[in-house]
Amino acid sequence: MLLTSLVIPFLPDRLLNRSMFIMFAFANLVIGYGGVSLYVMHKISRLKLNYREVAAVEYPSAVRQAIIHGAWVGAVEGIVFYGVLGRINGWTSLVTIGFGILGLVMGWTTDTQREIGHTVKIEE
Repeated sequence: MLLTSLVIPFLPDRLLNRSMFIMFAFANLVIGYGGVSLYVMHKISRLKLNYREVAAVEYPSAVRQAIIHGAWVGAVEGIVFYGVLGRINGWTSLVTIGFGILGLVMGWTTDTQREIGHTVKIEE
């Protein structure tokens, strides 16, 4: 998948039409992001390898860090959504802007919720 991801954008236009490129990009996103990473995240969560243990005094700081990390993840997802859809629908399209904002909000909330849920208070 990595090799084809690097090669396909540089193919001549006569070999690569627009719909083929869009289909390839979405297939890479679905397989790479949806298939493999979600499976790995599920297995890591099931084994409880991603739990973070903090003292009760440090818990508010850990929640703040989770919110900041979630904001970064949401910003990256929003930019990716905007970048992919911007090439298809145009950069000023309401659909492109709306999905960019939706990606930001969804990425931020889901990552923050997951991190806070995996932060465990330990009594000392």
